[in-house]
Amino acid sequence: MPLEIKFSSEALKYTKNLDRPTKERIAEKLGKIAKDPFNLNLSILLKGDTNKRRARLGDYRLILFITAEVLLVTHVAPRGQVYKDL
Repeated sequence: MPLEIKFSSEALKYTKNLDRPTKERIAEKLGKIAKDPFNLNLSILLKGDTNKRRARLGDYRLILFITAEVLLVTHVAPRGQVYKDL
């Protein structure tokens, strides 16, 4: 059963300002990750933090926190910016 997908307020605010094709690509990627959350082809662990994962989507990066039931998207931003916000 796929995980429930939730967004932090910061990630939701940033995602709302994106264009429609990018939003659709993010939704498709998150759907795949929700079905198979630990697939290394979809997302990988952040260095130094065993609970957070990152997913690559073109020039954007998604920072994820995965629990047994929820896939929480904590950050969505361009590659150069997302790691500064952590």
